[in-house]
Amino acid sequence: MPPPKVILKFAALTIFLGAVLLIEWWSGPVRAYGAFFRGLGNIAFSTQFWFWPDAYVRFLDPENIQPADLPPGVNVPPGTKLQDIRILDTLLVLNNRKTRTDFGFLRTSSRLNGYTPVAFFVALALATPGRWRKRLKGLGWGLLLVHLFILLRLTVYLAEGYCGDKPFALFHPGPTSFRILKAVSGTLHDNPTVSYVVPTFIWFLLLFRPSQWQPKNETPKTDHREKSGTSPPPRGHPLASAK
Repeated sequence: MPPPKVILKFAALTIFLGAVLLIEWWSGPVRAYGAFFRGLGNIAFSTQFWFWPDAYVRFLDPENIQPADLPPGVNVPPGTKLQDIRILDTLLVLNNRKTRTDFGFLRTSSRLNGYTPVAFFVALALATPGRWRKRLKGLGWGLLLVHLFILLRLTVYLAEGYCGDKPFALFHPGPTSFRILKAVSGTLHDNPTVSYVVPTFIWFLLLFRPSQWQPKNETPKTDHREKSGTSPPPRGHPLASAK
């Protein structure tokens, strides 16, 4: 069990770093990550949406929509804005390659669904006791796993968007399957708690080592005979038998 002092120090540092990274006025990194988030989505989903090759998805900045960024037949006027643009800063254009002209829109937040789990994991990793080399190595692998989770939550969200009675739908699940998919999507994509739980789980797997939580000045207890420079006689020695 780590000493309470070490645990409190870790918790206080995590809260401080998390507050600094997630504070509202910290808009520069959030905007930069938003651009990265949309670029990652376009790389992962635009060419072929996993197991639905007929799907075509574009991740767009609704404040800067260019006609060249849209699928054929999709007409969204440049400058189109969404409600709550400060939060829902990413427009997803869903298109069916077979029908071409049938498309739909979804909205998502790069801040809530991407930046928040990344920033929280970074805070956990930097606050973890231990050597910097191990922390930075765990930070690199952890960021990879966090972004795989982000792609997973987007996959489920888009799967829900591509099913149903929409003209661009790719599959039509039954009522039970649709309710299950909607519940999973709501948990992974819409529940903000998941953005903290999953990074914590990844941190625990990669960076939590009980030995690193012991104070540096704490030395293992030694036998008083070792401390005095003496050692017990080996077995079979006359002194040992005398004892």
